[in-house]
Amino acid sequence: QNRLFPLRCTVQKYMWGKFGCDSLVAAIAKNNDTDLTVTVPYAELWMGTHPSGPSMVMLQNGDGGGGSSTRLPFLFKVLSVRTALSIQAHPNKTLAAKLHREKPQHYKDDNHKPEMTIAVTPFEALCSFQKINSVLENCRACPELVAVVGREAVAAPAALHTSRLREAVVVPALKRVFTRLMTAEQARVHEHGCPGGGRGGRERRLITRRAREQALARIHEQYPHDVGVFCVYLLNYLVLEPSRNCLGTALFLNANEPHAYLFGDCIECMAESDNVVRAGLTPKFKDVDVLCEMLTYDDGPPYMVPPLLIDGGAERYIAPVPEFLVDRAMVEAGGAVLLPASPFVSIVVVVEGRGEL
Repeated sequence: QNRLFPLRCTVQKYMWGKFGCDSLVAAIAKNNDTDLTVTVPYAELWMGTHPSGPSMVMLQNGDGGGGSSTRLPFLFKVLSVRTALSIQAHPNKTLAAKLHREKPQHYKDDNHKPEMTIAVTPFEALCSFQKINSVLENCRACPELVAVVGREAVAAPAALHTSRLREAVVVPALKRVFTRLMTAEQARVHEHGCPGGGRGGRERRLITRRAREQALARIHEQYPHDVGVFCVYLLNYLVLEPSRNCLGTALFLNANEPHAYLFGDCIECMAESDNVVRAGLTPKFKDVDVLCEMLTYDDGPPYMVPPLLIDGGAERYIAPVPEFLVDRAMVEAGGAVLLPASPFVSIVVVVEGRGEL
């Protein structure tokens, strides 16, 4: 008995998405008879049962089946990012329930949203705080940022180099810098909101050769005088490489970790939620105080998930949460990959090429 059913999936047309045929989301959505428009941003393809964008099972007669009360524990997405997404984090279950109860117009559900990102094209992101020493050094090297947050906020604590008590030293130092930045008066940000603008021309040309500074210049062009631009100095800058002939590592983002996607196409899997707490690089609702209070302020390295090669030839990405895992198959011409059986509902998406299932 055939247990494979085609889905008609929701396309989210957020303004940060890639336009028309440049969008991987649009290329996949064409299989659902979506008429492409070159001026429309196709940002996200949602595969799952979240009420903000549920997928429909296509029956043999061409009609869409729906109305089931069964909910998937995960939400599977394709993202095509043209301009930077907001500086954001996702709440844990306790905070999600509180936000949903108090602000249901902004937080549509009461679930947490841990997520894993796998690059399809080179994918740029900011995520988690850099080491505290790097953060403070970066801040002091940027006069514009010092002018926004104040010199005392970027002064290294006396015990920074000797104390092993993260909660007593690192967390307060990072929280002070980030909170001062995100709550700065808009007039001050507008006055000083062009990082590097006061530097000499030759120095500036040298700096912009660095990938991080190139990203900063691009973000500033997209969101001039936005406080979120300065987060390039605070968060880790990553470029996730897609898997081709080697195993590509995924990025996992747990609750309360700051991040912002900058450019590229990716696959994303998460617990079934759409809760996002934002504080910069967005025209959407900003919940600055909540974001500043909820973060872990951990300056450890980003949580990278290497894939495991499993029987049948697929790569498996195992997230440290029970709601989901992701298998990835790279099939050579004339070849085959065996996807392991799943005890629950699985979703398969083809992002490139053609084949038979």
